[in-house]
Amino acid sequence: MIGCGLNLLLSKFFNKDKRKVLTLRSSMVQGFLLEFSMIASQSALIFISYPVKILMKSSKIIAIITLNTIFPTGKVIKRYKYVACVLIAIGLVFFNMRFHGHKRSSYTGILLCSISLLFDGVLSNIQDTNRHKLNPSFYEVHFQTTLWASICGVGYAVITG
Repeated sequence: MIGCGLNLLLSKFFNKDKRKVLTLRSSMVQGFLLEFSMIASQSALIFISYPVKILMKSSKIIAIITLNTIFPTGKVIKRYKYVACVLIAIGLVFFNMRFHGHKRSSYTGILLCSISLLFDGVLSNIQDTNRHKLNPSFYEVHFQTTLWASICGVGYAVITG
C-alpha cells in the first residue's frame, strides 16, 4: 500500500506531458488487475513456499504470451519465445512436483498464483492495446493505474480488516 502511494506521488511529480487519453473504465480495470494480482500473489504465501511463488511469478511471460495468442493485440510474438514458454512450464512442473522447504505446495496456493498470473497477463494485454490505440504517456498510465490500485487496496483493507 505504501509502495502504491509512493508510486502515485512520483508518477504525478515526473509527469510533464499533460495528455490525458486513458478512459476512466480502462484506468479502473488496470488498477483492479494490478491490485488483485498483488493480493492473490501475497495470499498464496499462506499455502506455498516463497521459492515456489517466486518461480511462478517469474514465469509471467507464459501468461502474457498465452493471452496474447488467444486475444491478439497486434504484437507479433517470435517462435523462440513460445519455445522458452514451454521450457519454463516444464521446469515449473518438475520443480513443483518436489518437496521444497517446510511447506508442500498446495493446490490453493498454486491456484492463487495462477490467478495472479492471469491478472498480470490480462493487464499486459490491456496496456498493449491502449499503447497502440491511444498512445498515452508513460506517467499518465502509471498514475492512473496506481491511483485505482490504491483505491482497490484501501477497499480491500477495509473489508478484510
